[in-house]
Amino acid sequence: MGIMKLDLQLKRKLLDHCFAFVDTSIVGLKIAIDDAQEGANSETKGSSGDKHETGRAMMHLENEMNSKQLAERLKLLQVLELIKSDEKHRIAQLGSLVKTTLGTYYLSIGIGKVEVEGNAFLIISPSSPIGTLLMKTSVGSSITFNGKSILVEEMI
Repeated sequence: MGIMKLDLQLKRKLLDHCFAFVDTSIVGLKIAIDDAQEGANSETKGSSGDKHETGRAMMHLENEMNSKQLAERLKLLQVLELIKSDEKHRIAQLGSLVKTTLGTYYLSIGIGKVEVEGNAFLIISPSSPIGTLLMKTSVGSSITFNGKSILVEEMI
């Protein structure tokens, strides 16, 4: 990993990565919901008795779970739509890219570690434990996380 410069183009790429992650998840869940509905419809036509009821109940539960996950993903999409990737931040907030002595964090949604342009980033929610500590910090600030002192080196 070479010397990485934080810039607005990098923030845009990270935001695009977040959108792609959520969009892919939404498409997959919609397909699963449609498949479950088709399965329930075909189950109705050919089955009889307890076996039929058990199958329908399981499909209903799966559909309910997928619908909940879809609602959560749609909320994540709403969070991403609030982020303006063309803004530079002096104080950490939603959409900030924060380089610390422990790693570089993108405060948006909780995805975890990703690699962009050969560099590792941690895409985290501002409400995560370390995200909460990073919020409202500025360059030169330090926080303590899991007993480690972490210095904010750069931010955009």
